[in-house]
Amino acid sequence: MKAFSFRKAWPLFAASIAVLASLAYMGDLSASRYAASESSLSHMREVELQVALLRSRMEAASALRFQVLADPEAVSHYARTMDLLEVRFAELQRLTEDNEAQQADLAKLRPLLGEWKRLLAENTPHASSSGVAALPETAVQQEDTVSASIGTILNDMQKHEENLVTSGTIVSQQNYRRLRLELAVGFLAGLIALVISFRALLVQLRMRATAESSVRKLNAHILSAQDVERRRLARELHDGLGQIFAGLVMDLDMLAKKADANEEVQSIVSSAREIAAQGAAETRTISYLLHPPMLDELGFEHALKWYVDGFIKRSRIDVSLEFPERFQRLPDSISLVLFRVIQESLTNVHRHSGSARAKIIVTRTPDRVDVGVSDFGKGMSPERLKNIQESSSGAGVGLGGMRERVADLGGRFNLESGLTGTTVRVSLPLFGDEQWNPKQVRAASAHSSAEQLQNSGTSPSTALR
Repeated sequence: MKAFSFRKAWPLFAASIAVLASLAYMGDLSASRYAASESSLSHMREVELQVALLRSRMEAASALRFQVLADPEAVSHYARTMDLLEVRFAELQRLTEDNEAQQADLAKLRPLLGEWKRLLAENTPHASSSGVAALPETAVQQEDTVSASIGTILNDMQKHEENLVTSGTIVSQQNYRRLRLELAVGFLAGLIALVISFRALLVQLRMRATAESSVRKLNAHILSAQDVERRRLARELHDGLGQIFAGLVMDLDMLAKKADANEEVQSIVSSAREIAAQGAAETRTISYLLHPPMLDELGFEHALKWYVDGFIKRSRIDVSLEFPERFQRLPDSISLVLFRVIQESLTNVHRHSGSARAKIIVTRTPDRVDVGVSDFGKGMSPERLKNIQESSSGAGVGLGGMRERVADLGGRFNLESGLTGTTVRVSLPLFGDEQWNPKQVRAASAHSSAEQLQNSGTSPSTALR
C-alpha cells in the first residue's frame, strides 16, 4: 500500500466524515420511523384492549342484575360496573379520534348502549308478594336484539383494529430491518475507514522509522568522521605546529647562550622563549583535548583522570572522580563516547551552572557501564528541562551530540535538573569485556530504543534535532 500524501489524506478524511454523517442521518430517520411505528402499534393494542373491556363490563352488568336480590353488595358492584361502561366508552372515543371509521361505529354504538342500559334497568328482577317476578318474554327479546347489535359493532371495531395491528406490525418489522441494515452499513463503513487510516498510519510510521534510521546513521557517520578529523588535527598539531614551537624553543636557547654579554638581547630572547614554550604547551593541550592519546594507549580511566586534573587547573572547579576498584579497560568505541560525554558535561558545568564543584561517578556491571556527571549550581527551569526531554528544543549542539553518541551505541541518556543542580546520566551496554561488535551495537540500539524513550522522554525523531 502506497503512502498517502497530505493532499490525498484530507479528501479521504472529508469523504469519510461525509459518509459517516449521512449514515448517521439515515439511521436517525430509521430509528424515528421505527419508534413511530411501535408507538402506533401500542395505540392500536390499547384500542383493542378497551373494546374487550367494554364487552366484559357489559357481560358483568348483565350477570350482576340477577344477584341484586340475593347479595346486597351486588347492588354497589352493579352500579360501579355501569359507571365503568361510560368510562370505557369515553376512553374509546379518545383513542379513536384520528380514525373516522371507528368514530362512525362509536356514533352508532352510543344510542344502542343507552337503549341497552335502559332495558337492563327495566328488566332487572325485583321481589313481589308472590316471590321474584319473572321477566317478560318481549323484554328479554328486545334486550337480546340490542345486545346483538352492540356485539356486531364491537366485533367490527375489533376486526378493524386487528387489521390495523397486522399492517402496523409489518411496517414496524420493515423499519426495524432497515434500521439494522443502516447500522450495519455504518459500522462497516467506519471499520473500512479505520482500517484504511490505520494502514496509512502504519506506512507513515514505517517510512518515518526508516527516515529516522537513515538520519541516525548519517549522524553516527558525521560523529565518527568528526572523531577521525579530531584525531588527524590532533596529530598534525602535535607533529606539525608542536614541533615548530619545540624547534623555536631550542633555537632561542642557543641564541640565549650566545647573547650572554648583552643584557637587553638576553631579556628579549628570554621573553621570546617563554612565549614559544607557552605556545608549545597550548598546542599540546589543544591536541590532547581534540583526541587524548592516553585514550588509545592507556584506556578510559587514565585518560579521564588526566583530563579531570587539567580541567581543575584551568577552570578552578573542584571535581571529584569515583571509579570502581579494578576497573577493566573498556572497548575503544565506548571509551570515546563516555569521554566525550564527560568532556561536554564538564564544559557545560563551567559555562552555565555557576557551580564551584562537580562530581563524576563511574560504575560498571558485567553487562553495562554507567556514568553520572553532577553539578551543584543553579540548574535548569522546569520548562526548559521539559522541552529538552520531550523535543530536544533548547538542548544545544553539545547535548544533542551526547544523545546521538549514546543512542548510536544502544545506550540510554537522561538529563535531570532542579534547584540543587543538574545531572547527566549515561548507560551503555557491554557485550564482552574486550570486544565491541558494531553489529551487536546496532541490534542493541533497536532493543533499547523503548527504554531510552521512557527514561529520557524523547522520541527518535526529536532526538535528532
